Amino acid sequence: MKSNKGSDNIKKIKNKKANFDDQMDLWVGYWRCNLHRFAKDLGVSLKLFQKILIFMMDAFPMFTYVASRGTGKSFLIALYAIMKCILHPNLLVVISSATKGQAIMMIKQYVQFFNDEYPLIGNEISAIRTNPQAPEVTFKNGSKIEAVTASDNARGHRTHLLILEEYAIMKKSIIDSVLTKFGTTPRQPPFLSLPEYSDYPTEPIREIYISSARYKSEWGWTHVKGYFKSMIKKYLYPKVIYQNYILGYFQAIGACHFILNYLTKRK
Repeated sequence: MKSNKGSDNIKKIKNKKANFDDQMDLWVGYWRCNLHRFAKDLGVSLKLFQKILIFMMDAFPMFTYVASRGTGKSFLIALYAIMKCILHPNLLVVISSATKGQAIMMIKQYVQFFNDEYPLIGNEISAIRTNPQAPEVTFKNGSKIEAVTASDNARGHRTHLLILEEYAIMKKSIIDSVLTKFGTTPRQPPFLSLPEYSDYPTEPIREIYISSARYKSEWGWTHVKGYFKSMIKKYLYPKVIYQNYILGYFQAIGACHFILNYLTKRK
């Protein structure tokens, strides 16, 4: 009796695809729970404190990070946004900065760097646009990163992940009335429309606040104090400094600016 080779080959291909899909589901689930390990698999080498920060950014729906200059704040949040976009299809990310130049730089300098230097990341990105009117990064899976200036003109955007870069120099009224209003609707994966997933928990809208230290007289200090009190509940507020060659900066820029920029203490 002759065997149907064509039919056997089709079955083998289907089985391989099913096995691949199963393995991919496992890997994606693993990476979503371990973003610092996903960074390693993408070829990005991180220091220990960066791994901890990446992990904790994803462990809390709201996160505040005050750090001195030279600790790679922009590098880290750009990497975090990219990894979230790769692992969560159709994710909308907004990175907001106080000025248009800062907003564009996040894409033009940092996202472009990852796209050029890490092929596995570049393979996931379909387009990078640095047009001053609408700087954005689109991914092949439908995810998007938009760079937005913190102003009244930013109204109308939508996001599942809001990142405020140098939030302490933004106007609190703009953050409260404009930027935080972007996150009105959680990400809606297609499977949520199936009846068996009607009670499936929705993903939280995430907010990340990043800044250098500022003055106690400014609103950012009140924000930090509030996060510090809540950090054992559901938020996190880390503070990072570094000690390489900072004495020279102390002499060059004076005590006040040195304390703000490198010791992350407030005056």
